[in-house]
Amino acid sequence: MDYTLTADQQVTLQAVESLLSRHAGRERARKMHNAHDEELLAHLAESGFLDLATHPDAGPLEAALVTEAAARQLAAVNVGARGLVAPLVLGEIPPGKVALASKSDPGPVRFGRDAELVLMLDGADVRVLEPAPGSARPVATGYVAPYAELDLAGGRVLPGAGAVLARWWRVALAAELAGLLQAGLDLTVEYLKQREQFGRPLGSLQALQHRLAEAYVWVEGTRWAARAAAWHGTDESAATAATYATMAVRAVAPDLHQLSGAISMTQEYDLHLWTMRAQAVRTELGGIGEHARAVTRLRWDS
Repeated sequence: MDYTLTADQQVTLQAVESLLSRHAGRERARKMHNAHDEELLAHLAESGFLDLATHPDAGPLEAALVTEAAARQLAAVNVGARGLVAPLVLGEIPPGKVALASKSDPGPVRFGRDAELVLMLDGADVRVLEPAPGSARPVATGYVAPYAELDLAGGRVLPGAGAVLARWWRVALAAELAGLLQAGLDLTVEYLKQREQFGRPLGSLQALQHRLAEAYVWVEGTRWAARAAAWHGTDESAATAATYATMAVRAVAPDLHQLSGAISMTQEYDLHLWTMRAQAVRTELGGIGEHARAVTRLRWDS
């Protein structure tokens, strides 16, 4: 993989970032609270940013770039599921609102409240469910995304598609965590540049610079592992990216709050908008334990 984005990929990333800067962001996330952003979904769909995974002139990497950018801007749309995972599992463009679930990991489903289509991992298979309108039972959380309990019985079966769903779900969550952690790190750096103590900006203190540098390494590693997994499209690279990304959340998110001091524990400060969502995303698909076990199986069982 060439880690330098092509001119087309750079243009795609710049274009979606421009759209997101106008229609998403922290104020929009606060306004949406735990709701699905129908307006943003329409803008992304009309612009073609959700159809890149299977486009002949693009592919999973471009879809992962959009997923990462959407996470940075706290998009209240399940971009990874709709734009990356579902098209590659189904082989066709799905409805607008897609949610992902796992039979072995029951619980409230992220973006399940308004989902038109749910892809459920069921062992080696995938079940495709179309929830009846109004059947979802919303669950209030502090994770800056809509959650709901769903009836996951029935649905049509895609035999043998479980590995494909797990692969691209892991790529999507790694890309999303890269975007969330990057935005949280950016906010923390700006805060430490402005916040003064002992007559100087906190960011000028070498001890804090070392911790920021360590966080930067984690975030960069998450970003490039996710992009490499999207490029290679293998089960092992996807499981590796997901493992690293979930490790990064555990290392970086608490440190960003500690570096920001007491203000980071308030709802008025925006850091939690990214870190709380990251804490939820990192538990999906079995969390770090299942991702790490998948890496072991894929690397050593063959």
